[in-house]
Amino acid sequence: MQINSSVKVEDIIKSGVNSLKISQNAHCSERNPKNEIAEANLTHHISASFIKYGYNLYAEFPVSKGRLLDLVAFSDDNDEWIAIEAKGYLHSNQEKVLADFKRLEEISNEDWTEGTKVKKVILVMNRHPKLSTWWKTRGTSSLDGIQAIEKEPGLEQFSEIKLHLEKSEHVDSFQWYPPEKDWVYEVLYAIS
Repeated sequence: MQINSSVKVEDIIKSGVNSLKISQNAHCSERNPKNEIAEANLTHHISASFIKYGYNLYAEFPVSKGRLLDLVAFSDDNDEWIAIEAKGYLHSNQEKVLADFKRLEEISNEDWTEGTKVKKVILVMNRHPKLSTWWKTRGTSSLDGIQAIEKEPGLEQFSEIKLHLEKSEHVDSFQWYPPEKDWVYEVLYAIS
């Protein structure tokens, strides 16, 4: 029986987030969003999960025009490669999240071996409940009260991210830490 590759990718991401959950319980680096630690931790745990599932990995994978992808996973048993971009947070970082969506969208078949299919994954750490709902509803819920949309070009960038979410096959999140007061601790993802 062949497993739907998107579901398998979701299972691997969930395993990586569960690993992240264990380490973050020891020391919650995500609460310091002004550094790269959250993104590095997320990428590390997702990478370890792909290795556990038998994939080979390439970090900072070069694609056309001198661009790099955070991570590419591939397996000798499968003709599908998984291109992954990760970000440490979404709020006030929408410009970089949008750039990651565009980078993945612009990947050409020339970047891969012949006959290869590419699954594209965006992973983003998030603490804001409204952004969580907005992401999981593919941009149909309100962003009222989110400071990042109050400045130009924030709203326009979120509108562009919405278009990418609408085109994605799977959009959801995995929680890695229990919610507190006004915060959620999760990894948002979109798979296309």
